[in-house]
Amino acid sequence: MPDSDLRRTPDRLLQEKYHLLIEAHEESLRAIRPGVRISEVARIQNEKISKAGYEEYCKPPYMRSRGHGFGLGGSKLTRIPRLSS
Repeated sequence: MPDSDLRRTPDRLLQEKYHLLIEAHEESLRAIRPGVRISEVARIQNEKISKAGYEEYCKPPYMRSRGHGFGLGGSKLTRIPRLSS
């Protein structure tokens, strides 16, 4: 890959989408606590993305499941549990 591809500054739209995803992710993470269903966490994330005009990407085939091992970093599990809605 040429150096120019690695050093290119992302265009404005790509930067806006990236920041939208970061904001949606951070908002949803703030909602995670004992007793909160993952469906509520997903709703918070989807609402942020949908309001920005990207609702179709909150549904299959783009978004199928969430909750792949929240808080299990470094764990020596043989099977990663999934949170249910």
